[in-house]
Amino acid sequence: MKHLLTLLCLFCTIHLQAQPLKILSQKTLGGIGNDGANDLLLEPNGDIVLAGYSDSTSRSVASFIEQGWVVKLDANMNQKWSTYIGGSKYDYLQKIIKTSSNNYLAVGHTTTAIGTKTTGGYWAVMLDSNGTLLWQNRYGGSDSDYANDVAETDHHKFLIVGQTASKDGDVTHYKGGQSDGWVICIDSIGHLLWQKTYGSDSNLDFIFSIKKTKDNDFMMLGRAGANNGDVPISSRPNNLWFLKIDSLGTILLNKTFGGSDREQGFCFSATQDGGYILAGDNTSTNGDCSSNYGGHDAWILKLDSLGNLQWQKSYGGSNDDFAYGSVIQRKKGTYVSVGISSSGDHDAVGNHLVGQRGIFDILVIEFDSVGKVLNSHCFGGRNSENLPRVVELDDSTLLLSATTNSTDGDVLGNHGGTDAWLVVLRNSSTTSVSPEKLQQQIKIYPNPASNKLHLELPANEDFQIEMMDVLGRKISIKSSKNSKGYDLDVEGLLPGIYVLKVYNGLGSFQFKFSKE
Repeated sequence: MKHLLTLLCLFCTIHLQAQPLKILSQKTLGGIGNDGANDLLLEPNGDIVLAGYSDSTSRSVASFIEQGWVVKLDANMNQKWSTYIGGSKYDYLQKIIKTSSNNYLAVGHTTTAIGTKTTGGYWAVMLDSNGTLLWQNRYGGSDSDYANDVAETDHHKFLIVGQTASKDGDVTHYKGGQSDGWVICIDSIGHLLWQKTYGSDSNLDFIFSIKKTKDNDFMMLGRAGANNGDVPISSRPNNLWFLKIDSLGTILLNKTFGGSDREQGFCFSATQDGGYILAGDNTSTNGDCSSNYGGHDAWILKLDSLGNLQWQKSYGGSNDDFAYGSVIQRKKGTYVSVGISSSGDHDAVGNHLVGQRGIFDILVIEFDSVGKVLNSHCFGGRNSENLPRVVELDDSTLLLSATTNSTDGDVLGNHGGTDAWLVVLRNSSTTSVSPEKLQQQIKIYPNPASNKLHLELPANEDFQIEMMDVLGRKISIKSSKNSKGYDLDVEGLLPGIYVLKVYNGLGSFQFKFSKE
């Protein structure tokens, strides 16, 4: 059956749906208690490092003690070592990085007394390559302080970001409201070098993610509570906040995005074009937010290198959805976001328990360079999954980590309570070929063409297609799908030379043909 392909500016796009993501292998890690993975690190040799929490080792005592937990596995998910760090109260690790000295620095939150500091604060833990504790330290004041992320500077120092509600101790110049974003700089043995608060005088201000830039500055993402203090006066309250600072904490770039309700940012990555892809959630339908399916939506923003908004899009369903995990660009150019969803419609396909407040599946969405969904699926069971992270293993395979409380659905082998969950996802039936071989497999015929132009494409690959005249003007045409590709209706074209552009993440290929 024929259909008309229409888009603005007479732009013809034929999109072949990417192959769905399927679970290739998985492993749960933990004991009889509650164990979870808050972060995932993939090393160049294929080793996997998880950081999070565990109370399984303390189940023999009356008060279950939650400790920080770091576990290292080889590429086949066989455990190499496991380390528990913490004291007599509640501790967890949120983020882990490999340092330039080949150690591991993990940051999170502790309520265990370290030295004279006894309240909940930032927690930094340095481990050697075998998981042996080298040092740990706590930073903050008399209220609650939470470390969310860490990045290394050029001089073996580290910037730790998060949020603080303290007005004393290590924290100075508190802006006000419920919390401030807080950045501290420490040296290689954990000494505090400087600290700075970022925020406004009301609501929540926080920083959730930090990454080093090519020019040795740092981008940060979070939430701005109001439009004063460090927040641009043009901002709306409770907007997603994106900043650039230098190594001393001076603000170099300061942007907010959102509408009249509430938006916040959780994770971001640099993109191949020098810009940034941001992920968070939105509840607005105005300002920078063009749509909302209901409740909280996962929200993706694409920015250029100067922080200007290029496009944004909401994903999810009619319940709550959050892009609260990772967003990455794959080598082939597409993007993947992982978050959590309680929806079962729109983009939230395959949710195991829809509409239960506080019960979430992991939502994995793959989308193209303009935000068009290529793949979306929920993974988990009938209890709840949370805190997902994702990295790319190769062109067709992703490694996902999360925390699961389920014993059914996609989850196999739960040990009790919550477990850390490692999942290898693969685009089913995907083949990975070089651009040269790919071009050889793309065929158009007959040439010259009078009524029909047949486009033959390799199976299991994702393409976009444009037709242009010799002046580069895009042309709208009719098409019909067949088992090998598409039949393009060129009967209405004027005689002359035309160009068919076929492209995906592996390359862009142009084919000229004549219309008789």
